[in-house]
Amino acid sequence: SEALKHFISLVLRYGNELNAGTARGNAKAISLHALTALGAFKSADNSTSLLRFLADEHEAVFGALVEELAPLAHRVAEAGERRDLAKAVKDAREQLAVVVREIAQHGN
Repeated sequence: SEALKHFISLVLRYGNELNAGTARGNAKAISLHALTALGAFKSADNSTSLLRFLADEHEAVFGALVEELAPLAHRVAEAGERRDLAKAVKDAREQLAVVVREIAQHGN
């Protein structure tokens, strides 16, 4: 995905600028954990995060990224719904089995 590559290059660039002069400055790559933690990196006054800053400053990149990732998010949500449905069916079967046992016990 070109949008994802562009987004990662922005994160790397801003990360290197923020970490200039430290051991973390001049990085050549970023970890997946760093991507998931972008919302936790807050400004000095705590008014915004690095993720919000990037989204505001690079709207076109974020728009393209959201567009590309939307189908994936939809599939993940569908998979979660299927798991939820399967659990609901399993729970209903277990509850029905309890009711059947109780009816059988009271019938004897």
